[in-house]
Amino acid sequence: MTSPQQTPKTVTSTARTLSIVTAVVGGGALLAVAFSSVFGPIQARISSLTDVGSTGPAANSINEPQVAWTDDTLSVPVDEVQSLRVDAEAVTFDLAFGDVENAELTVEYSATRGSGAEWSMHVEGRTLVAERLDGPNFGPNVGEERVKLVLPQWLSEDGGIAAELTVSAATLTAEGDFSELSAGVEAGKLKYSGSTPAIDLEVSGGKAQIDAGDVRTADIVVEAGDAQLAFTGDQPDSVDVEASVGKAVLELPKGAYRVEASAEVGAVDNQLTVDESSQHRVQASAEAARIVLRETSRG
Repeated sequence: MTSPQQTPKTVTSTARTLSIVTAVVGGGALLAVAFSSVFGPIQARISSLTDVGSTGPAANSINEPQVAWTDDTLSVPVDEVQSLRVDAEAVTFDLAFGDVENAELTVEYSATRGSGAEWSMHVEGRTLVAERLDGPNFGPNVGEERVKLVLPQWLSEDGGIAAELTVSAATLTAEGDFSELSAGVEAGKLKYSGSTPAIDLEVSGGKAQIDAGDVRTADIVVEAGDAQLAFTGDQPDSVDVEASVGKAVLELPKGAYRVEASAEVGAVDNQLTVDESSQHRVQASAEAARIVLRETSRG
């Protein structure tokens, strides 16, 4: 009995070649997928950094990218507002009073690509709050962010409103009269000019420059950094300045003061007229810092 013919279990050279090619191509495809998943985000980031000026008008050359500005303005009624709180973080912030009906906050962001952070302005109770909603933009589209807040002029009248300003890796410039000023500088720079009877300042990094009139009381703490304050008008009743590291320069209106000074590693340079019976008290304490007390040269 003849057995059925068996199909040979051999592979021709052509079939073997096709199998090898298929395996190589398949492996290459898998490798390409893996490469794309790992290096795709990096390539996208590099593209975003090098593809400058792809949005907006074309630049004159690749070394002169166009700058795109994104403008937005928020307007909030402030009829019941009695105080202000501003949190300035990684930004250039300008605060002033002007001929406006509502509080107006304008955000300008310049970058080769992308847009800036989101800002909010709203009223909490009777406090007007201006703050960043998200963190600073440190991505590939980072640019310069400028924020300007203009308040109605009447808010600075009759003593003005109370202000609380926080500066963190930012530059904040403020002009106007406040019923009291509380400011904290963690890094960056604060510059204020105006009139306020009470100042509470804490500098833990950066620099604070304050030119204020009609100050009655001042509490100044410099943990690190530089603070320069010049008071004009009548002599203040009480001034306390404490510096741990850095420097504090305090210029006071002409007159006699009851000065209480102490220093550890640092020094207190008192150039004021001293009268132990004076009703105007200045207390200065320096640890590893230098404090300078002198008469102001400003009117």
